[in-house]
Amino acid sequence: MNLKQFFFFAIFIFFYNIILSQNLVKAFEYIEIKEYDKAQKIFSKSINSGKDVVVAKYGAAVVYTRKDYHTPDYNRAYSFLETVKENFITYSSYSQQLYDEKYGISLKNIDSLMQWIVNQEYTVVKSNFTDENFRRFMNNFSDTKQADDLIYYRDSIYFESVKQDGSLYAFMKFVVDYPESKFKPSAIYKRDSIWKEMYNYTFRSLEIFSITSFEDKYPDCPFYNDSTNIYKELAKQAWALKLHFGYLESTNDYYGEFIKSAAPFEMAFQTLLVLIQPDIKNENRSNALDTIEKYKIYFGKFKKIDDLISILNRPKNIVEKKDVGNGVNTKGYEYMPVLTADNLTMYFCGEQRDDNIDEKGEDIFVSYFENGQWSSAKIVNQLSRHNSNEAPLSVSPDGNSLIVFNNGDVFISEKTKNGWSNLKPLTEINTPQYWEADAFITADGNAILFASDRYGNVGQYYPFSNYFHGDYVGNLDIYVVTKKGNGWSKPVNLGKSINTPYAERTPFLHPDMKTLYFSSDGHAGMGKIDVFKSTRLSDTSWTQWSEPVNLGIEINSPNKEYGYKISTDGTKAYFTHFLANHSDIYYVTLPEEDRPEQVTIITGKVTDNQNIPLEADIIWEDLATGKKIGNLKTDPNTGQYIITLPLGKNYGFYVSKQEYYPVSENIDLTDEKNSRNITKDFQMTKIEDIIQNNASIELNNVFFDFDKYELKKESYPELQRLADFLISQPDIKGEISGHTDNVGSKEYNKKLSHNRANAVASYLIELGCNKNQLVTVGYGDEKPIADNLTEEGRQQNRRVEFKVIQ
Repeated sequence: MNLKQFFFFAIFIFFYNIILSQNLVKAFEYIEIKEYDKAQKIFSKSINSGKDVVVAKYGAAVVYTRKDYHTPDYNRAYSFLETVKENFITYSSYSQQLYDEKYGISLKNIDSLMQWIVNQEYTVVKSNFTDENFRRFMNNFSDTKQADDLIYYRDSIYFESVKQDGSLYAFMKFVVDYPESKFKPSAIYKRDSIWKEMYNYTFRSLEIFSITSFEDKYPDCPFYNDSTNIYKELAKQAWALKLHFGYLESTNDYYGEFIKSAAPFEMAFQTLLVLIQPDIKNENRSNALDTIEKYKIYFGKFKKIDDLISILNRPKNIVEKKDVGNGVNTKGYEYMPVLTADNLTMYFCGEQRDDNIDEKGEDIFVSYFENGQWSSAKIVNQLSRHNSNEAPLSVSPDGNSLIVFNNGDVFISEKTKNGWSNLKPLTEINTPQYWEADAFITADGNAILFASDRYGNVGQYYPFSNYFHGDYVGNLDIYVVTKKGNGWSKPVNLGKSINTPYAERTPFLHPDMKTLYFSSDGHAGMGKIDVFKSTRLSDTSWTQWSEPVNLGIEINSPNKEYGYKISTDGTKAYFTHFLANHSDIYYVTLPEEDRPEQVTIITGKVTDNQNIPLEADIIWEDLATGKKIGNLKTDPNTGQYIITLPLGKNYGFYVSKQEYYPVSENIDLTDEKNSRNITKDFQMTKIEDIIQNNASIELNNVFFDFDKYELKKESYPELQRLADFLISQPDIKGEISGHTDNVGSKEYNKKLSHNRANAVASYLIELGCNKNQLVTVGYGDEKPIADNLTEEGRQQNRRVEFKVIQ
């Protein structure tokens, strides 16, 4: 290049830089007026040419951080700013001042924008924390204070999940996976606390298989000590006593010595129960009590000893166990009786009967109570399968839903016009790895109780069918799921009042919705599994229960007692009686103190106006609160229904079916002390027919105080249903009529009935009905529907009706 060429090139570069500098200034002006694409085009050109890269990258970073830019990119902006800062700090103070004056670039502004980006990304990650978002933030901003905060936040999330899990494995894993975490000391503390508790529980249980399994699983457990071998030796002695076989004459001399060595641990108590078995079976209470007193001193303050003494000291009741008859029982095995609420239908499980499908399978049978005895049982073919095990667990009070045990899980079947539907798994109850059974549906249809051996039970995990606590049922707890939309809630453990570290199973909640019968080998009893009774203390909680009461020596024995079902009237208990080579179904008359509270049973039939049976919903509600309490169905073939109502409430109940107007009735059991059996048939009319035929609708659940016309709040649910009907039929017009009995003057009755009709119309308008749809009239005593000579007839005449008139 000659001198002339160099001169022109220098001039070009000079003006080019001036133009480029002016363009960069212009680009920042574009940012101010939100012309981001124009600005970005200038910055990109400058970056690509390698000219004023610091300015261009700063400007591009500003654009990328604008939230109204179409493609904001905080990560790229931060990367640009890192380059800008790295170069900018090498400039002289004079140059930095020029850049600040011309472009607004300063160390303060660079740091402020970088900090803003970090804060934005930090907020995003915290609001939507995922491992991927966390890793992305750490890759880009690992040297920031927010990175340290985010690590702490991540650790806190995972540590909280570990605490929710609560298992030893979870805490052990956290310690390994997060060795630098500030939560590590807490995790170690919780790990060691659980580990120590597990060690103490396992070794003090004196269960040899549990002990050896623990040693294999945790060879490095830090809590092994001088007592470890002592516990292990006692566990071997306990196994040698073969407690699961019950009392053995050959080991009689060893029971006492073991009790003295092993008390006050649970295995010593179990051995004491085996030792007194012969006296319990021979009903020799005094001998049994003498033996208990002999060894009581070794147990110290062991509550079960005192409970056992209390059970044996109770006054003796005469309880006779009776066979339900040859219609049900055979030379095979019959067990798990399940009765409908009217006690007229019994489902049960049959095995090794002549009429089983297979020689070894379990099938479902049904028998009916007719002419004072149970009919010859028939197999339910739709619910019984080849080479499979099915057993009935519970039937809904209306008899239309049957809960079935099938090979370790719980299923439900619905009665249809063609018989029982295919088994449907209750997925909210069943788990793939645990045993679930003993499911029971409550009388209102809103909850299912069941037993499971899952992790999270009270005490340690011992699976069903593994040897534990002198039997092979493991550690079972009772849970409940409640209705939630079209499904069921997550299971809730009934709590430590009911559940123990041992086995609780076969829950039965009586239709009084308070009295729970269940079986347990954890509460004090005669040995093996006994039947207990507990009272629900709150109708809004499933975890508040009274202390369980053992049903006593007349019901319980050293053998297994479980699967008790109580009749709706509370007088009888049906159960399985296990014999040497088969089992039968028996019943006993319960002593008064063991009975539940009384309930009222309402039965009837639902038909249309041609007397054809209808499949419909029966819904009942607490009129004092307006809350729906229960929902069952009529029989799909007969239209029959049955509901059971606990005493103490004022109920409204109504029948609902699509395309039909709901019909209702009420029963006030607020002050009722005794059970009642009521028959009430319902006839339903199609909405289309009501409109076409100008039919009347009697509003049975509309209430007023005596001689007043202000609506009582118990009327609201009934009027809501009428309002829904009127709103859905905007073209009709109806008459609301009030009626009275013949007590009082005709003029007064007419005025009172008209005022009551007006009160109903006013409330319907409040609910959104068009006032032009309604006319009101008071007929007084002019249109009686019953005899005014009786109180019952007068009560029927005091009513409010709705009639379509146009």
